[in-house]
Amino acid sequence: MARPQAYNTDDALQRATELFWSQGYGATSIDQLLVVMGLSRSSLYHAFGDKRELFIKAMDFYAVQMDPFLEALQFATDPILAIQTLFEAVHLDPDQQIREKGCMFVNTVVELSEVDNILVLHAAKHMQKLNRAFEACFASCITAGTLSPEKNPRALANFFMSVNKGLRVSVRHGSSLRELRDVMETALQVLD
Repeated sequence: MARPQAYNTDDALQRATELFWSQGYGATSIDQLLVVMGLSRSSLYHAFGDKRELFIKAMDFYAVQMDPFLEALQFATDPILAIQTLFEAVHLDPDQQIREKGCMFVNTVVELSEVDNILVLHAAKHMQKLNRAFEACFASCITAGTLSPEKNPRALANFFMSVNKGLRVSVRHGSSLRELRDVMETALQVLD
């Protein structure tokens, strides 16, 4: 008979996600993960697989936390308010430690683009969800009459994805809140 699990899988995954998110894949060791997750090596491998499999599960866990933002964005009818609300929530978090971690997906692409194409593609797949949410937002705003029908939802989505990625990297490199806000306000002018 198997022994009962002595840990909460979601809690352990949350702690692993936080560690990967703050340090990156390469800088996070198995030993650090064991300590943070409170697991033995055998429990970690049994429940989550190796470090790479755990990282994929951590990205998926992080993505679920982003779902409410994507849902709100997709069904917005005011494009400026929708983008401003999203950017305020994810780029201007009052907790500087959270803000400075940036985006786990953008961090992964930057860190691993020449190292591990599978992990980069997994992160990019999740970023595509945001791109689709942007496009859905702009399309529904055109339908609602709050965005000019001359605007191209796909082009706007790609533009705001690029702004989002740039802001995420800028946050990691210590840009001030004022600088971030200036970029956001300038980007929003595209929607006028």
